[in-house]
Amino acid sequence: MFRFVSYLVLVIWAIGTASFADVFTFKLRGYPKKERNCHAQTEAIAEEFEKGTQLKALHVECVAQKQTGYDFSIEYESPQKLNLVSTEYELSFTYSTGRYREQNECLTQLPIQTQLFEQATRLKPFFTYCRSLELGAGKNWEIILIA
Repeated sequence: MFRFVSYLVLVIWAIGTASFADVFTFKLRGYPKKERNCHAQTEAIAEEFEKGTQLKALHVECVAQKQTGYDFSIEYESPQKLNLVSTEYELSFTYSTGRYREQNECLTQLPIQTQLFEQATRLKPFFTYCRSLELGAGKNWEIILIA
């Protein structure tokens, strides 16, 4: 009887101290095409996410294929939702503009802006890329940094 009670207490303690996690979703928009097929790029996206957050990506799905990039949905398990710091912002307007006219100009500025971001936030971004605003006119490129 003592042995059974000991096991029962151990099981109750283990259940009580286990940290239960929830599943959250992170959206990655306009990530540059590196593979011809968006779905072929999901494994690399999962690896970058896991390396940067130290969390397991449960599922990565390609949700949109655009001319210059892909949109991904990343499901991850965590005790709480990630508090991300990003240069990405959503405007309520249907038309928005970037900072750079050409992709090469954006790519040239990417390391400089990444360094400034790290100095300002004291965070190392795990996604850094230039995104095209495909519907924009003029300055169609913007830098996206996510930490």
